[in-house]
Amino acid sequence: MRRVLRGKSREIILILVLVAIGAVVRSIMPSFLSKINIVNILYGNAVLGIMAMGMMMVLVTGNVDVSAGGQYAVCGMVVAMFVRATGGLYTVPAILIGMATGLVLGLSQSTKINAMLLLPIVGLFLLVQMVRLYRAPHREPLWRFFWQSCALCGAAALTLWATYGFELRLVAGLPFPLPAGSHLLLFERVLKATGGGHPAFLMGKLSTEGWWTYFPVAFAIKTPLPTLLLMLAGAVAALIAPRRCWKDTLPLWLFTVLYGAFVIYSRLNIGYRHLLPVIPLLYVGLASRAWRIADSKFHVSSITHYAFRITHYGLLAWLTLGTLSLAPHYLAHFNELVGGPDEGYRYLVDSNLDWGQVFKELARYQQEHQTGTVLISTHIEYEDALRSYGLDFAPLPPLHAAPGVLPRRFNPAPGVYAISTTTLQGILTADPEMYDWFRQREPDAKLGHALFVYHVTEPATPATWIAQCTVPVTPLPSEVIAEGFGRDDLRQVTFDCTQSWFLPGGSAAVPGWVVLFRETAISDDVFIQTQLATLRKSFEHLTTGYQPPFVIYEAAAPTMAPTFPAREDIRIGGLTFLGHAVQQSDTTVEVWTYWRVNTAPTTPISLMLHLLGPDGTPVSVGDGSGVPQEQWQPGDVLIQRHRLSLPPHAPPGAYTPQTGVYILATLERIPVLVQGQVVGDALVLPPLTSSHKKPPQMLIPAEVKPQKMPLWRGESLR
Repeated sequence: MRRVLRGKSREIILILVLVAIGAVVRSIMPSFLSKINIVNILYGNAVLGIMAMGMMMVLVTGNVDVSAGGQYAVCGMVVAMFVRATGGLYTVPAILIGMATGLVLGLSQSTKINAMLLLPIVGLFLLVQMVRLYRAPHREPLWRFFWQSCALCGAAALTLWATYGFELRLVAGLPFPLPAGSHLLLFERVLKATGGGHPAFLMGKLSTEGWWTYFPVAFAIKTPLPTLLLMLAGAVAALIAPRRCWKDTLPLWLFTVLYGAFVIYSRLNIGYRHLLPVIPLLYVGLASRAWRIADSKFHVSSITHYAFRITHYGLLAWLTLGTLSLAPHYLAHFNELVGGPDEGYRYLVDSNLDWGQVFKELARYQQEHQTGTVLISTHIEYEDALRSYGLDFAPLPPLHAAPGVLPRRFNPAPGVYAISTTTLQGILTADPEMYDWFRQREPDAKLGHALFVYHVTEPATPATWIAQCTVPVTPLPSEVIAEGFGRDDLRQVTFDCTQSWFLPGGSAAVPGWVVLFRETAISDDVFIQTQLATLRKSFEHLTTGYQPPFVIYEAAAPTMAPTFPAREDIRIGGLTFLGHAVQQSDTTVEVWTYWRVNTAPTTPISLMLHLLGPDGTPVSVGDGSGVPQEQWQPGDVLIQRHRLSLPPHAPPGAYTPQTGVYILATLERIPVLVQGQVVGDALVLPPLTSSHKKPPQMLIPAEVKPQKMPLWRGESLR
């Protein structure tokens, strides 16, 4: 027995015993950082050396995700220690080592379902070892290898069976019960749950199929930045390390590569925690290589030697202080590459950020602010936890007893809302954009960086209208408007936003909403973007379903002031001319005319704009009206867009725009009244000039230039 336990094998067995104890009691003690550090001390001293061991201990303790999920960290350490033990299994040929390793393998299978990945790796190790023994110059008896393998497999199977209380359970498809049948049922349940894909969120996108980039991105933005820098140093040291140095850590890298390949191509993209089984392995390899850079034998100068050592100590100090500063919200950690914990929800959610760990803080917030009943949206599994903390709450989707869709999702009712970042980004909700109204606003409080609190109040002046652009389609039918806004008394109007813009009521005292088809809203049309700049985006629906993609804007305080306001009272029929603006390009000029409705027209009319050349003859015409006139009401304001194409060989000189109103049926112009006096049947606007360049450039003459002209150029081109 002493011969078997000589040298490092004592430490390996002691490690296995400690890990086994930690795994057995993990359900009693949720955090095992102290046990992890014990394992690090023994394992690091046995394999890496005292300095590299110290680095590995700091790295594991400083990983905030390990701190946040202690039980998963222990599972990862079980896996890590198992792989290392397997790598050294046959350095000391003994059935006892095989049994101890099988014990850890069985415990790992009972603690984490993805530990099943260890089984093919065990088979690979056994196959490699058998080949090595067969080809060895002094061949050892294969029967010894056979009994060692049997000891490993038997101990693993017996340990797993013991964790299920030595149960015998029937499994579908088999006429007889199986030992630990519940384990197979658990595996079947996981396969069923993930077979059709699982909702996942990555950098603003949703998918049930997953992305191969998910875990690389998660690793890059959730791993502490000092650790990433140390890993880079370790990679450099590994590239220049002697080939023989790879032998000690080869089992670690083998499992890391195989496991990494599995999770990258897995459709289950729900959290960084699925990387925890390989985090200790990575840190072992990192510590064993990175410390070589700080080692004096690695440097040709004492200057670089001390510089690298100071850098190493500085990075470890940064790691430690960064972890402490985030307490107790370790799970919400995101590194500086994405702006830290407050910005992490824009990149990853689910168990990367929200594990129901902030409800106690929400209970304190409710008591301190006397909020009354809080409307909560979070994971279905957390509903019992909400009650256990004594919260006075009303459930929102996707919680039980809540409606399938958030009532009034375009215009939520007054109240205090607490929304998980997971459901905020559309995970587990019937409609991914269900909570986009809240996404468009800054929360009043961020609890634990994972639960956002919004205080929604009733507006001082309720909205009274909704205007929808009909290009290419009208986004919302009446029934969706009534359900989404919680109102069936809104004035509903439509308009062609590529020709006109319409503001019912015409002033900030009459707020409302404007709805556009999403592609229209994000187009580069200058006219549309100029009008939208006066509004605030309230809701954005990205997916195509019962409704097309659309965007809702709040017109709470719109500004419709023209660049050239009318200085006198100018009326044409039932309209008041408010002014105009000019937008020009190389070959076209646009004149936007602003009108207020005094009385609704009784006969169809058109808003005209004719461009007269230097000789007084019309060279371009831009007439039209993009707002159905049966919808006009007194006080409404509309902007008509007149697009004029210039002749290719237009002579230089002054071009005069004229606007007015005429009756469509007879083309009869309606008289223009200025201060109550008839001045003709057309309103002459300030002239535009064209330079000698071809194609001509339409410009405002210097004598009528305002001080600020954001829509056109104010000097002649030569």
